[in-house]
Amino acid sequence: MTNRIVTILSIAVLAWFIAVPAWATPTGCNNIYTTDITDEGSTILYLFGDWGSNKYDDGHFFGISYGLMDWMEIGGTYRLTENSDFQSDPFFDIKVRYDFSNCDDPDSDWGHSGAIAFGLDNITGNEDENGSMIPYVAYTHLWSSDFRGHAGYSLEEDNTGLFFGFDTPAGDAILKWDWMQTNDGSDWITAFGFDIPVTIFDTDLGFCTFLTFPSNDNESEVWYVEFTYEFD
Repeated sequence: MTNRIVTILSIAVLAWFIAVPAWATPTGCNNIYTTDITDEGSTILYLFGDWGSNKYDDGHFFGISYGLMDWMEIGGTYRLTENSDFQSDPFFDIKVRYDFSNCDDPDSDWGHSGAIAFGLDNITGNEDENGSMIPYVAYTHLWSSDFRGHAGYSLEEDNTGLFFGFDTPAGDAILKWDWMQTNDGSDWITAFGFDIPVTIFDTDLGFCTFLTFPSNDNESEVWYVEFTYEFD
């Protein structure tokens, strides 16, 4: 319990030094949504940020995700400081998943070979300041061994678009790549990254990082970093 409290407080202090744009925290790949669900009864705390964006002022965010059922997660994000781009309103998200089949591979890191998920992201009571709600659908398939493919469609107002990607284990890490349409299909962003477990303050954490490459010359490459802490 002491280690848990120290870890949570340490993440809170670090949050003041990490800047990110505004979105909520459903589980996913790099930039895209997937069918992954937080384990039932588990809570995940997120500390995430990016560097290099020419679109957003600095900000500081916490996120949380909770496995309400084995097929549903809920979550939210809160900006700790206001800036010219966004207000300090909470953002919420919800996702439900249906598994088509269970995975028979005992060496697989994932428990389903095919699943579909429906979700709502960026749920906020202040759409004028924070943007519209984002409905989406995602499909995940375990193609061979531990190689997963993802595809889906985002229905954000004035910014609908396709997305797809993949992830695969490599030792202790999980390598990730994804591609998504932006600006209502006019542009796209691709991202390369990985997840790996780390230990801080004798507590196991997750570490994720990726780099984005936009097709629009007016947008900059962005380096993204995230720490996660999961507990029951």
